[in-house]
Amino acid sequence: MHKLKKIIAGWIGVIVVITLSPVAAAETQTDKLLDDLAQTELPQPTDIQTNTVKLINYLVDNAHYRKPILDDEFSIQVVQRYLERLDPGKSIFLQTDIDQFEAQQLYFDDFIRAGNLKPAFVIFNVFRMRVDERVQFALARLDQPFDFGRDEEYLFAREHATWPMNEFEIDELWRRRIKNDIIGLRLANKDQREITATLKRRYTHIARRTRQLNAEDVFQIFINAYVNSIEPHTGYFSPRAGENFNIQMRLSLEGIGAVLQTDEEYVVVRRVIPGGPADISGELMADDRIIGVGQGDARIVDVIGWRLDDVVELIRGPKESIVRLQILSGQDGLDGISRVIAIRRDTISLDEQAAKKRILTIDSGDQTTNIGVIELPSFYIDFAGRQQNKSDYRSTTRDVRKLLAEFASESIDGLIIDLRGNGGGALAEAIELTGLFIDEGPVVQVQQANGKLRIHNDPDKQIVYAGPLAVLVDRFSASASEIFAGAIQDYRRGIVIGEPTFGKGT
Repeated sequence: MHKLKKIIAGWIGVIVVITLSPVAAAETQTDKLLDDLAQTELPQPTDIQTNTVKLINYLVDNAHYRKPILDDEFSIQVVQRYLERLDPGKSIFLQTDIDQFEAQQLYFDDFIRAGNLKPAFVIFNVFRMRVDERVQFALARLDQPFDFGRDEEYLFAREHATWPMNEFEIDELWRRRIKNDIIGLRLANKDQREITATLKRRYTHIARRTRQLNAEDVFQIFINAYVNSIEPHTGYFSPRAGENFNIQMRLSLEGIGAVLQTDEEYVVVRRVIPGGPADISGELMADDRIIGVGQGDARIVDVIGWRLDDVVELIRGPKESIVRLQILSGQDGLDGISRVIAIRRDTISLDEQAAKKRILTIDSGDQTTNIGVIELPSFYIDFAGRQQNKSDYRSTTRDVRKLLAEFASESIDGLIIDLRGNGGGALAEAIELTGLFIDEGPVVQVQQANGKLRIHNDPDKQIVYAGPLAVLVDRFSASASEIFAGAIQDYRRGIVIGEPTFGKGT
C-alpha cells in the first residue's frame, strides 16, 4: 500500500505542474480560451462524497437483491468500466497510463469500501491532462500541411481497438482524425479558412468540456461505473441529476419557460414555451443569447463560457421570484448592445412530454373506422404531489383516464396505446395504467433483497375501457412499457404490435 501511495502521489505531482501553453499560430480567441482553461483547478473529492460512498455501500450490502461481493474480480470490472466511460474511443489515454491504472485495480474494492475516492480522481485528472495534450497537438497540427494524395484509413469505432502504445501512435491517430475532419468539411464546400477556424473551435471545445467537469461529475461517472458493475439497471443520481429526474417525472418545474442550448461560448434560447413567464413578458425571443444572470436585485453574474446546466440552475428558482437576464438579441448578433430584462418565475407545465391523443380514421370504401391513439412518451408521476395528497397531482394514469373519457364521447372503434420510444419511468404507473383495462389480478412481481417475491396487483377493479386494444412497441420500449405490454398480452386483453422490446428487467 505504501508503494501505491507513492505512485498516486507521483501522478498528482505530474498533473499539478501541467499547464497549457498557447499554440503560436492559433487565433487570439483560441489562445485566450486555452489560457483560461489552464487556470482551472483540478477536481478533488469532498467529505460529503466520501460519506455518500459509504452510504451507497451500505445500501448495496443490505438492500440490493444481488448481494454483490466487493472482491478483486469486481474491482477490475469497476476500473475497466470507468476507463471506458472516460475514453470510449481509446484516443486519449496512452497504454502506459492504462498499465499504471491496471497495476492498482485490484485495490479499488478496498478503496470503495473505505470511501477513498482519491485514486478515481487521480485517473480522471490524468485523463484531463491527456485531453489538454491532444488539443494542443490538434491545434498545432492544423497549421501544418497534409498529404491528401496518400491512401490511408481512419477508424471511427474504436471501442474494440487498443490504446495507443506511445506518443508517436497517438499523434498518428490524431493526425488521421484531423485529416478526416478536414476532408469532411471540404466535402461540405468549406474553404480552408473556414475549415481551420471551425476545427480550432471544435478541438478547443473538447478541452473546455473536459475542464468544466467538476468534482460532482467525476463522482457520478465513477460511482455509476461501480453500481453498473453490479447490474446495468442500478444507477446513482447526483443531486442535480436527481432534480432533473423529478422534473421529468412530474412534468413541471419552476422557472421562466425557455428551452436553452449551447452555441460556442454562449447559452442560446432555442424556444420559448407558449404561456410561460418568458412568453408572457414578450422580452425574450428564440435565438437570444443569455450572457448574464442575476437573482432579484443582486448583481448579474457573467455566464459566457459556462456549462449549460450551471446556467439553467441559476435561471430556475422558486415561483414568484425574480430573475434578471442580460441578453444579446438574436437579431442584432454578437455586435449588438446587451440589455437586461426581468422575469417573474412561475410553474411551467411540460405538456409536450405528457400523454396525448388523436384519432386515426381509416376509410375502407364501404366503412369508416375510427381508431383512438394515445401516445405515451414515458410513465410519469408527481411523487411529491402524491405523497402530499394533492388533489390535482399529475400522473400517466390520471391523464390517460381523462383521454379515455374524451374518447368515450367520440365513439372510437378501437384503441392503440403507443409506447414506441417509451423507456419507462414509475413502476406504480405501469401497474395502475394496466388496471384501466383489466378488472383485477396481479400485474408484476418484484424480487426483494431478502429473496421474497412481492406481488403487485391491479389496485382498482373498475375497467375504464373495455373495447378492442392494441399496444404498439419498438426496440426502445423498456421497463415500465414492457410491464404494461406484457400484462395486457398475458391477460389476453389486447395484442402487442411492433418490434421486440428493449428487455429491461433484472
